[in-house]
Amino acid sequence: MLQNFNTLTTDVSWAKIDTYESEALVLNIPFNQAVEFHENAKNFIKAIVARKAIFENKAGRPRDSVTFVNPHSIATMAHNEPTATLNPNIFSYRETTGVQKFIQQFRDSGCTDIHVFGAASQFNSTEAAEAFVPKCGFAHQFAQNDHTQGPAVQKENRKIFEVIGVAANFGLNSLSNVLNTELAYNALSNGYLMPNKEQLAAVVDCFIQNGDKMEVTCYHCDGVEVVLTAAPATGYNPAKKSFDSNMNDRLEQNAAALAYSAQFNRYIELLKANSDSEKRLVGHMTGVGLGVFANNPVAVANGFKQAALQFQQDLNQLDIDPNRVKVIYEVFTSDFYRENSSAMRFKTHLNLELNPHPNLDEFGD
Repeated sequence: MLQNFNTLTTDVSWAKIDTYESEALVLNIPFNQAVEFHENAKNFIKAIVARKAIFENKAGRPRDSVTFVNPHSIATMAHNEPTATLNPNIFSYRETTGVQKFIQQFRDSGCTDIHVFGAASQFNSTEAAEAFVPKCGFAHQFAQNDHTQGPAVQKENRKIFEVIGVAANFGLNSLSNVLNTELAYNALSNGYLMPNKEQLAAVVDCFIQNGDKMEVTCYHCDGVEVVLTAAPATGYNPAKKSFDSNMNDRLEQNAAALAYSAQFNRYIELLKANSDSEKRLVGHMTGVGLGVFANNPVAVANGFKQAALQFQQDLNQLDIDPNRVKVIYEVFTSDFYRENSSAMRFKTHLNLELNPHPNLDEFGD
């Protein structure tokens, strides 16, 4: 099916990645091999990124890297008091014409704060308009006409984008250790989570029992931190009309809680790693699953709140100054002026306040 993995990891150049083609766009990895394929894919990414000839950095910027972060478990986050409120000094929202423009501005500014961009992806970390895996070397090309926020962010880091695309062909799967029953596993196809009526409860149970084993892809490229999260593809799912709406809301809420928790845990890692310098961190978040995947904005907001309350608790327990952190929910202009849009309903449900400061001045300096 694919060129030998060991050959690619020991004898590789950027040109080879850019021209190599897989034989198939649709991967059918057996349930009992999913973890093995995922581990091989992770090893491939690490081997490629370790090669300085491919990833040359601008002077003074940290070396490019890829890491995988786990969220808190659903049980851990469920212990938080649901009537608790989000700290308005940390959490806010604002209008954006595209998160990728913030990345461009950040690169050119010399800003010393840490900026972390959340990108809506699939559960194999690729960007595909349907449930397929782009051919190796074609990730950027397939996303060329997709102007949603996830692909827009990934296209700003083409080399990493293509490497992750190759890894997806090897079976990169952030849910490989989560969906531990064959019934639940079969709800996932090429990064798209689309359970049928029989699989829905099994997937929800796996998220509750094993959610903290999710492995979310994060990368640092050219001074920018990106976290790739995903949501159930409800809007594409032909079985959704047969779902119990309460069970589907549970799926979407749990998926959102895990996705946002992984992002917050990455923030914690970066804040701890920069504790000596007292660098500040700005998290740029989007509504994962609120676009064409048509997740319920109230369910997603509830999941976000679970993760955010846990994040606040983590900052306190780790004695990290909350004044070092801003988390901004970025809303596309096309949604910003429509109060009934999913993005704005998400904002309203969380009672987020408008951030008055422009990008790169989120702290009001």
